Parts: sequence; structure tokens; C-alpha cells
Amino acid sequence: MVAVFGIIPLFREGCFSIILLLMIMIVVSESAIIERLEYTTIDTEVIFSTSTKLKGKCLKGKVHKGSDALSIRAISFNTWHTGRSVNNGLEKLVKHIKYLNPDIAALQDEVVDIYFGFGAQVLITKHGHTFPVNFFSMHLNYVSYGPYAAQNKLVTTKELIMKGEDSKDGYGRAANIRELLANPKFQEWSKDAENAGPPVIIAGDFNCPSHIDWIEETKSLHGGWTFEWPATKLLTDIGMIDSFREIHSDVMETPGHTWSTVQNATGSEWDYSIPEPQDRIDFIFYKGSKSLKTKKSYTYSGDPKHKPQPIPNHANNDYPSDHYTVVTDFDVLL
Repeated sequence: MVAVFGIIPLFREGCFSIILLLMIMIVVSESAIIERLEYTTIDTEVIFSTSTKLKGKCLKGKVHKGSDALSIRAISFNTWHTGRSVNNGLEKLVKHIKYLNPDIAALQDEVVDIYFGFGAQVLITKHGHTFPVNFFSMHLNYVSYGPYAAQNKLVTTKELIMKGEDSKDGYGRAANIRELLANPKFQEWSKDAENAGPPVIIAGDFNCPSHIDWIEETKSLHGGWTFEWPATKLLTDIGMIDSFREIHSDVMETPGHTWSTVQNATGSEWDYSIPEPQDRIDFIFYKGSKSLKTKKSYTYSGDPKHKPQPIPNHANNDYPSDHYTVVTDFDVLL
């Protein structure tokens, strides 16, 4: 069973999102019941659905072999325009989500050029226990991608890299996160998590790296820069934990790149001969260490025997995304 958080607009190309979600619900979670009560517009770029409810048998935990611990799996999956960049992409998306068998799935990039955040409270039922999780799915602004600036030899100050992260027009990625932090429902849930209440999980495509990764030891990989990326820093400053880095603390040993499965090089006019910066830009954060413990976290791009082929030879890829999926298994501390 899986609770799916994605974009279901009734305009532009939203029908693809509706079809995708319906297929996932039919194939993966036949008994899911979804009730959308309302959504609140924060600004033109970010929308938080703070009172979506998923009820009934929409989510069940799995018990690991040899353990009595209740376990839940969360994934963050950028769908690359709902799978339309590869042949039979929609079916492949459903296949991979079904294979991963998540309890909560945060989907991004269902509709081109629309950026959202959704929040919901999910009730997990297992052996008579009911366990609520407050979950946000995020897709932050893509404009002025910071790693490009960091690799540009004409960029000589951190202020230039910061342009897309904390822009004066309010559309930077830091501004997106501040919208979340200012949301009354998020503030309520965050405070509850601090006081042993239901945990908060934030998952999504941040379109920026982590400040934890761009450190002195790794600056040779990042154009010679160390950089405190504000979007992730804002979250860790309020006690959110990066679940992947909690397990894989050595950045050099396990970089955990999620960008990109296919974009290894750029510049079609140069026969894709310009190296593309590879980085970890998709995350699963959580808050509430008294109720959740990260058991395992990893990136996923399908069967290693069918490794995604890079652009421009990607059309027949079995794995339909240009991002790696982030998968985190949590033990629930009842």
C-alpha cells in the first residue's frame, strides 16, 4: 500500500499526472482512499496542501524479518515529465514504484514548469497500532542552478553562486523553504515532532546540493568551492535530519549523487562534450528522533544490468527518470 503525494492540477498538462496517480493507486494501493479537503496557495510557485487527508487502509507498515519494529519506507522520485522522455515511460514509472513498494511516495516533475509543495498527515496502521506521520513533498525552483555557477570560471564570488538560492525577487530556493517554515501547519507539526509527537518528513527535488556535501574535503569536485547551500541549511537549523547522510556520513566515500542518471554531459551543439556537474539534489529529511530512526537509505536507478543510457541515447531506458530515486527505510519507535 502506498500514499502518493504528487501534483494533480486540472490545467495545462495535468491529465498525465492524474493518469499516473490513478495507475499507481490501482496497481500498488487498491484500498487507498484519498480525501482532499482543500489546498492553500502560498505564492505563484509553491503550493502547500496542508489539510489533505489519507484515510482507511491507505498505508501499512512492514515488519523487517527478525524484528518486531514497525518499518515505513519513503521515496522521493522525480518522474521526468511523467515519464514522457522515454518510451512507455508511464508504465515504467508504475513498475519501478511498485518494485520499490514504498509506504509514502513523493513525486515531482509531473507537469512541466510548475513547482509545488504538498503536505499531509498520514495514518499508518499495523497490528492495531495507529501511527501518524506528517509529510511534505517539495519541488523547488530550478532557475539559476548553483553548481553551474560554481563551475563557471567567470564566477569569482559566492554572491554570484547565491543568486539562484536566495534571490531578491523571492523565487530562490531559500525563499521556497522559508515559505514552508512560515506555514502555520508546518510550524504546528514541527513543534509537535520536537515534543515526541508525530514525526515530520520532507522529501523532494531541491534543485540544489546540500551544505553538508560542499565542504573542504570535497571542494576539488565542486570547482574549488565550499558553499553553505541555504535551502538545506535552513532545514537542519530547525532540527531536520538528512536521512541519507545520517547513514552515509563520509561524503567522499558515498557521494550519493541523484543528478543525474542520464545527464552526464551537456551542450548538444558540442556533441555533449561538456561535463555536467553531478550532485546530490534530492533529499528525504525528517524530524522526530523519538519516534523514527533511519534504518537504511540509498539511491536507486533500476536494475544495474539495465543501466540508464545517457542523453541523447536515453529513449529506450528502462528506468524513466533523469534523477536517481532516494529511498529511506525508517524504524518506528512505538
